[in-house]
Amino acid sequence: MKKLMQMAVLALCQLILLSAANANTNPEETRAYSGIRIVGGDELSPFSRPYMASLRVFGEIHFCGGAYIGGKYVLTAAHCVEAVEDYADFVSVWLGGHKLSEPDGGRFYQVARFYTHPGYDNETIDNDIAIIELQQDVEGIEPVPLISEEQFDGIQKASVFEAMGWGSLGYDKGQPDTLQVVQVPYVDRELCNSRKHYNGAITKNMLCAGFDEGGKDSCQGDSGGPLIYNHQGTWYQLGVVSWGYGCAEPGYPGVYTNIFELLDWVKQTVPEL
Repeated sequence: MKKLMQMAVLALCQLILLSAANANTNPEETRAYSGIRIVGGDELSPFSRPYMASLRVFGEIHFCGGAYIGGKYVLTAAHCVEAVEDYADFVSVWLGGHKLSEPDGGRFYQVARFYTHPGYDNETIDNDIAIIELQQDVEGIEPVPLISEEQFDGIQKASVFEAMGWGSLGYDKGQPDTLQVVQVPYVDRELCNSRKHYNGAITKNMLCAGFDEGGKDSCQGDSGGPLIYNHQGTWYQLGVVSWGYGCAEPGYPGVYTNIFELLDWVKQTVPEL
């Protein structure tokens, strides 16, 4: 019986990690591995983003990020929860921490329920957004506010965003122990959809951020984490780490779920926010 349980645990972990990795691809390519992880970034000041969440299997294995948005709710990517929707008992959310190796630096919350956008498409990665309801209230952590029309209208081509996470640092470079952050500029949809970039794969529910020359990006293990924007001194979440072709590859900026376009679903799902 013990051996069967160990095999089941291993199989679940592999399923979760494979599901998270597979979304980080160009839908027009042949699902080539992309990996969503922080590349070319820096370590964040410890505990400066307490709303940043680590999604864990059995409290130990980090597989995706998320962001605490208030009440009992954490926002993440639909592709992160796709493989675990039937296994809520095995998934926990770690908030307020900095080092993965120091679990006591944050607090674990058990999952009560997953809400996945009904329009999520795992082929095109459209509507890649989900909400995790926790079993108990979150204490002592201020949620990250979601972007509104006023803040979204202030975004320009020169606007710079921040993405963060505990994902790998690059191909064959391993996973960091501490929370990393990278600054990436906004890439408008028309340019991101051009033939030299994603060739029409970017829907209105996605937004792009990154450098044309590559070198800085989010990658595997960062999926589901927040993309934030500073508007008049306050940080707002405008995106969710979703997918991309390659990792910090030239010509392929990171692709993020456009929260502004999906705010109605968020508010209908969690009216109290």
